[in-house]
Amino acid sequence: MIMEKPGGKSLFNVRINKVNVMRQYFIRHAHAEERHEWKEDDMLRPLTAAGKSRMENTVRKFFSIYPLPDHVVSSEAVRAVQTAEIVCGVTKGGFVKEPLLNPGADIADWIEAVKKFPGSSTVAFVGHEPDMTEFLSFYMAGNAIELVLKKGSICHLENRHLINLVQQKLLID
Repeated sequence: MIMEKPGGKSLFNVRINKVNVMRQYFIRHAHAEERHEWKEDDMLRPLTAAGKSRMENTVRKFFSIYPLPDHVVSSEAVRAVQTAEIVCGVTKGGFVKEPLLNPGADIADWIEAVKKFPGSSTVAFVGHEPDMTEFLSFYMAGNAIELVLKKGSICHLENRHLINLVQQKLLID
């Protein structure tokens, strides 16, 4: 769309619908087996059946409103991979496992992972707490904000600005 004066002369030399936007979704993995009950390696802890079902409903509702991701990038932990697979199943985005997002990732790890997907593509990152919110606080505001991402929540950024933070509970009730 080009804004025009009466008579057909362009007011602006900008196509509004062609502006490059770096759109990112940061998704906390869905509900998993309880850590204190899980006896194996924590990286192998899976989602619960209810966690899978709730996440699928959340993703369907969220992405019926917002643009679909081109890529879904996930930690290697089973619970994050399963969450990413649910996102990919709904959105058809390409799936990438990223060890930089594994539990315990620091801000520098997150920065490196995010830098792999520059430009105007839309990317969903699936990760863990508190790593993700520590990174997001730094990324958006130099540690000047505090976010709460409950399991299955989605934080939507465009050009590093917060557009929406949707707690899963709001989409499934």
